[in-house]
Amino acid sequence: MLMQSKDQRTNVSSGAWNRASISRPKIRCQLGALVSLLLPLLAACLLLLVDGHFVRHALATESSGLALNGGSAGADAEPFWGCESPALSPGAFHVVVSTFNAEPEQLLPWIWHLGLTNVAVYVYHRLEVPGGGSSSSSSSDGGSSNSSSSSGPAAGDPASLYAGVVLPCSMALHVAPLTPNKGREAAVFLHHLAAHYDRLPEALMLVHDHGPASRHSLCGPFYRRARGYYRGLLERAQLAAAAGGGAVRPGKQHVFARFSGMVVTLSSGCAETWARGCCATLLCSNSPAACPFQGPETANCTTHEADRRAASGLRQFYLHANGQYDPRYDNQVVGPGGAAYPVALIRYAGAAHRSTEMWNISHEYPPDQPRRSKDETLQLLRDLLARHNFAAQRLTHFKSCCASLLLRAEHVRRWPVELYRELLAYSMDPSMDYEATKAVSGPGWALWADRDYGRRDVLDYLRVDTRLKAIQGCPAQRWPALQRLLAGIRGRQAAQAGAAGTGGL
Repeated sequence: MLMQSKDQRTNVSSGAWNRASISRPKIRCQLGALVSLLLPLLAACLLLLVDGHFVRHALATESSGLALNGGSAGADAEPFWGCESPALSPGAFHVVVSTFNAEPEQLLPWIWHLGLTNVAVYVYHRLEVPGGGSSSSSSSDGGSSNSSSSSGPAAGDPASLYAGVVLPCSMALHVAPLTPNKGREAAVFLHHLAAHYDRLPEALMLVHDHGPASRHSLCGPFYRRARGYYRGLLERAQLAAAAGGGAVRPGKQHVFARFSGMVVTLSSGCAETWARGCCATLLCSNSPAACPFQGPETANCTTHEADRRAASGLRQFYLHANGQYDPRYDNQVVGPGGAAYPVALIRYAGAAHRSTEMWNISHEYPPDQPRRSKDETLQLLRDLLARHNFAAQRLTHFKSCCASLLLRAEHVRRWPVELYRELLAYSMDPSMDYEATKAVSGPGWALWADRDYGRRDVLDYLRVDTRLKAIQGCPAQRWPALQRLLAGIRGRQAAQAGAAGTGGL
């Protein structure tokens, strides 16, 4: 807006006042007529709002299968860092989320702000739904397809709660059960790989329901790596086209293309007891050979590499530059318009979330049920991998924690689908020890990495962070469009609970 002088502002105000004074009687008549028309209407609306039956009817209408649109056409619905453009084709990238029965406020805020245009988001829940399981899928056009038991959706059924949800950036949401409740994230990821093996997307993100905020990940690196990997897939496609479809050979300037050539961990800021030092902060790993921070440099987490363009002939890397990997900055809660709140997010959690439940495995592995010992369970995994000649084909000893990864279809296809099916059966076998749930977090890196990762590969994490340094913080559910969407889901949930309490009458 242009600034006006004091005299200009005075003249404008005086002119408006004079015009208002001249037409005041006419305006009074018009206002009186308008009020007389509005009063009866307002009274009728008030009576309807007070009527509890009207409220229940509105909620039931919302739960009947209509699309839940957060208002994705409006500016208040845009992800914090916008939608990625140029974009991959629809479904070329899968985001696979493992959960038991996450609250909407736990899942939707971090998914909403991914900004990965055209990705397919698959949420697998482990909740036993009375009367049979159900599944739902929805896309940005509001369409949805549902399949459920003949008895109809049960109260709290995640698939029916999320049916028709519209995400920004043309991201499509698919919600489906994976029961019984065994195997945790390993079973979810292995199920998805086995089910899609013949039609794998270009890349996959395997992630827990807490998303970027947890004891082994930070929001800033999580979002930067996801978007950097996405851009790298596009860059690799451009390089392949330039090479006439030949092998992709990213140069020094093709940081994103190199990044998406690896299996990439989404873990950082690791608080695990076994992980210490600079690299544990960067990528939650204790692989000494791959860590670029060696010797005296570990005291302040700096390192360097040869760079002929620099006056000193070296390029310096500072791990904590610009607050990266510091929870006070990379997990700072941010809101619409760039508003920053003086709090660091520990975990995305819903209103009804009970964090202690996720550590309670007694319902998955009852203590009174006979099962194999930890040593027996791990030996069975070693035997399974030996049948597929795992030791001879292992190409790396690099490892990061917690099975939160980005990988490409080529990485998955290093092994036949039979291996994933056998690992899936192993992870969900009720006779196994809890260690079976680590069927991905244990051998996953060695299964998928097509080479050993060294210090240059790890430094590419820092290069991606430097290029995307504007991405920092944890976007929470303060966006008006997202709040409307969450309110709609809660309304649907209340309607289902009400219908269940009255026997559907």
